[in-house]
Amino acid sequence: MKRLAYLACIAIIMAFTGCSKDDEEPVDFPKGVKETLNVLKGSFTGEEYFLEQLVRTDNLTFAPFDKPIDKPCMSFGTGDEYNMKYGTVHRTQDSAVGGEKVSDYYFYIDPVWGTLVLCEYNFEEDYSTGVRETLDFEVIDNDHIKIKRIIYSRQ
Repeated sequence: MKRLAYLACIAIIMAFTGCSKDDEEPVDFPKGVKETLNVLKGSFTGEEYFLEQLVRTDNLTFAPFDKPIDKPCMSFGTGDEYNMKYGTVHRTQDSAVGGEKVSDYYFYIDPVWGTLVLCEYNFEEDYSTGVRETLDFEVIDNDHIKIKRIIYSRQ
């Protein structure tokens, strides 16, 4: 009977030990991304031309986070295979046709594909609009970045 009591105690102890919450390792940025985020911190302006005519001016203000956060692009939490966001972007586009458009985004960088992914977000009401843009992206130097075919200069 004592053996059964000891076995029961050991089983209970093992059960509680096995169910304890494991400490999760802190999430960090993928290799090479932190350096890119240091370059992106701040404001950049680029101009898009078509047939030598100014089509629009694009102003981007990047605010990288210290650590990635988990935030899906879609308001219902699906449709984005990678939910870790690296910061926010405030974007003002002044277009020759259509005027000014202001948008806010979460963003992440895919270093493998060389893309910048913008996920539009309504920060005032805390929901994703579901708009997602995947853009070719390159850091030229500390004061210039290239998104699609537009070169942006630090402001």
